[in-house]
Amino acid sequence: MMREGRIRYVESVEAFADRASERDNSWVSALEDEIQFEQLLGLLDAKTRLILMRRISGDSWAEIGKSLDISAHNAEVQFGNGIKKAKGRLLGQGTDSMGRGNR
Repeated sequence: MMREGRIRYVESVEAFADRASERDNSWVSALEDEIQFEQLLGLLDAKTRLILMRRISGDSWAEIGKSLDISAHNAEVQFGNGIKKAKGRLLGQGTDSMGRGNR
């Protein structure tokens, strides 16, 4: 239900842009990107969010791994797994007690 509200909000921004009849709607795309990014951040666990913010800041996998006391490879793998979990949450797929996706 909450997700529907978010979708309506995005759709209302698009409708607003259509009514405004502006030639350059790049601000609409930027706003939609920001909304989607905020939604993604809300779906990420704390460690994955931290890794994402560090990557955005320009840190290498090695730097991130060192700060987490793991290898660069493990930092990258953990990030990938966190993104997969967030994608599952976005698509409404739960996880079982072992952290595996339900099918």
